[in-house]
Amino acid sequence: MKPIALIVAPTLSQRVVRCLARTGFDLHVVASFEAAKAELIEQPDLLITEIRLAAYNGLHLALRAQARGIRSIVIGAPDLLFERDAARFGAQYLNVAALDELTAIAERLAQNAVILPSHFDNGVHPTAFDILPDIRRASFAL
Repeated sequence: MKPIALIVAPTLSQRVVRCLARTGFDLHVVASFEAAKAELIEQPDLLITEIRLAAYNGLHLALRAQARGIRSIVIGAPDLLFERDAARFGAQYLNVAALDELTAIAERLAQNAVILPSHFDNGVHPTAFDILPDIRRASFAL
């Protein structure tokens, strides 16, 4: 069975699909945060999302994916805060200018399906209550 990549990239979807076309992924493209949230229930192997998703951002989806044990790649403009927060939420942040690296990163993440422990020293995955201030800060940074 082919690994499934859920793609939520309203402005970059064609470029992302072109990058992943020759991989072994079964590509599912959705247009919104709400559609992606519903698709995460199906347990894709990988989530690829843009940082900017209307009223939400890709970090919201990455956090939901991490809670389900799904690896994530968040694509956006260079931003050290987003990059740091993505790492804290178990996601890989990819500069949109380095989109040619997407295939290699996606394949590497799909092969290593185990989520590493979160940034908490005790290894407990964060809950929404633990990281709510971080999400608020990330939302305002848009």
